Amino acid sequence: MSTVPDLLRHLGGVPVGESNYLGWWGKTYFVDNDKSSPGVDGKTPEIAFQHLQSALDVATTYDVIYIRPKAISDVTAGSPQPILPASTTNWSITYTKQGLSLIGTGPGYGMTSTYGTLLKGTATSTATPALYVKAPLTNIENIAFHRGDGSIYNPLSLGAQGCCVAVEGNSSISSYPFQNTFTNCSFWDNDFGSGSKSHGIYLNDAWFPTLQNCQFVDCGFSIVIGATATTSQGIRILNCDFMGLTADIKCDIYSNGGVANILIDNCNFNHVLPTGGSPNQYIVFSAASTGLVSNCWTGAAATTIATNTTLNGVNYSQLYGGNNIDRMTTS
Repeated sequence: MSTVPDLLRHLGGVPVGESNYLGWWGKTYFVDNDKSSPGVDGKTPEIAFQHLQSALDVATTYDVIYIRPKAISDVTAGSPQPILPASTTNWSITYTKQGLSLIGTGPGYGMTSTYGTLLKGTATSTATPALYVKAPLTNIENIAFHRGDGSIYNPLSLGAQGCCVAVEGNSSISSYPFQNTFTNCSFWDNDFGSGSKSHGIYLNDAWFPTLQNCQFVDCGFSIVIGATATTSQGIRILNCDFMGLTADIKCDIYSNGGVANILIDNCNFNHVLPTGGSPNQYIVFSAASTGLVSNCWTGAAATTIATNTTLNGVNYSQLYGGNNIDRMTTS
């Protein structure tokens, strides 16, 4: 939590990640999707942009965009109202907008933040993530994500097409997305049916990204480290929750190749062994990798590393299954 110029922190306002927020050096924009007409320049809440894309178009390096949640039309239904793209194209942060921050201003933590700012991709945008992040040093907080396209795409073969959010470099200019941060975000399926679930986040050519205090619910694959996983390194997955029906889940964290220096710490795999389809495991590194998995729990009792994870060179420490007696051990 940082103190920003208008003292939002002291007034109980929205969180801002200290590592990526540059205060007065960047410009601030506001987005209010419930506005009846677009704002003039989005620089105050009173003249907020109606559409997120308008803010993304004018924002530049190290700017901050605050996104107001939509009004809840039926509080008894327990379902948040999604913010949709203004056109048939989903949102994208281009590689020239490094250091951009997107902050959802709704209340909550993890999945409860979905009662705040929920971004849902357009159903008419074929095989693209709701949000495509191509810039380095981006900071995204307190936002929930849904895919919009009702089709199911496999990120193991089709890459970014299969996920709610994709973080990927621009191959044409050999740029890499480095030090991207997601805090207090949620990634969840859009009720596509049991056994055919959308996926959470796709990381490809990613250097030192951090996912912290995030929740993944009913994702077929929650976190996929992409086809060129050998160029991904320093990934931090901290204090995250993975949950949902086991028939919907195939794997929580999956790497298509080797990953260097990964850390998965203090995460809860809050379900029994996945049964949604191959590989039906909690964690899979498909090629030799380095790093550590530590202080994590699974919902399966008396489980074993050899059976339910494929660590392929990644070390592990203090992994538990079912309760604090059933430590996960090698078979």
